[in-house]
Amino acid sequence: MDAVVESILPDLIEYSKKFIDLSDDIHGLGHIHRVISNTKKIHAIEGGNWPLITSLVWLHDIGRIFEKSSKKHHAIISNALAIEFLSSKIDQEMIDQISHGILAHSFSNGQEAKTLEAKILSDADKLDALGYIGIYRECAYQAKLNLGINAVIQHSDTKLLKLLDKIYLPYSKKLAKKRINIIKWFRNGLFDELN
Repeated sequence: MDAVVESILPDLIEYSKKFIDLSDDIHGLGHIHRVISNTKKIHAIEGGNWPLITSLVWLHDIGRIFEKSSKKHHAIISNALAIEFLSSKIDQEMIDQISHGILAHSFSNGQEAKTLEAKILSDADKLDALGYIGIYRECAYQAKLNLGINAVIQHSDTKLLKLLDKIYLPYSKKLAKKRINIIKWFRNGLFDELN
């Protein structure tokens, strides 16, 4: 089955690019490349089906561009778009694994990752919200919403600093701890300067 999934990857990537904002560095192509980099690091230690992991990375956020207009969670939209593409290309068992990984990648969607590949995607996605890149993404996102420094601190407190509890795999936790310390340092520095 690895060979079948691997054989459709070029078409899958091209399909995904239709829905990814290539200029969006927060959730677009830059994010995809960083999540791929994170998955490679985790996969090297934890293992897993690499073609399946790669498929999950490219498909997990393709519904994001429709999230506001549809008022549905982007994982649900991404899953529907992925199934539409995959239904005539691979068997149902593999579609179910990809579907599970997409639906479980975001903790705000409320599904727990059960398979190794889904856990790797979920962890790699969360790692991109941490560390120096996480600081960049957080500030850029709040600025995009015309929100200020207090929103950055609040987002750190309510989401980013809680992500370690949502990380599944031992090696991912090791990477996340270092990156969370960077978020803490930044958040505490902002708080100190404001007060």
